[in-house]
Amino acid sequence: MANYNAPDQLVISGGARAVERAGLLAKERGAKRVLPLKVSAAFHSPLMRQASEGMAYELEHADVRDLAVPLIANVSAQELRTADEVRHEAVAQVVAPVRWIASVQAMAGRGCTTFVEIGPGKVLTGLIRRIAPQARLVTLSSVADVRAFVAESSS
Repeated sequence: MANYNAPDQLVISGGARAVERAGLLAKERGAKRVLPLKVSAAFHSPLMRQASEGMAYELEHADVRDLAVPLIANVSAQELRTADEVRHEAVAQVVAPVRWIASVQAMAGRGCTTFVEIGPGKVLTGLIRRIAPQARLVTLSSVADVRAFVAESSS
């Protein structure tokens, strides 16, 4: 498992043939939709171990500081506050599944009521809608969107 995106959307990762076979088995067992993603590696899987080791080495030498605002981690779905926690999580996420459902639930459980997606598209907004339907969702895909959101938030 590479990503737990939403209650009705899971992503697997691995070698191309193994993923293709798993997709066929999923369809045979009732999956509504199987969509191969065009990615260059088996992200969020043990096949990325060498990359995670390189990441660990680089992060040992990077200037990572304790956080002023807590971050919810994708792997543990827990709050990160220290530089060491951030380093550990960044390395872990290379080989471990993204627990997006649990991460969104953790944020909602801590009182987050508005989720802002910045960038083109609305993929994350759509996933959050299925996980936390009561949340206010905002998509900012242009500079004008950001300005309007800031103006609205300031008034």
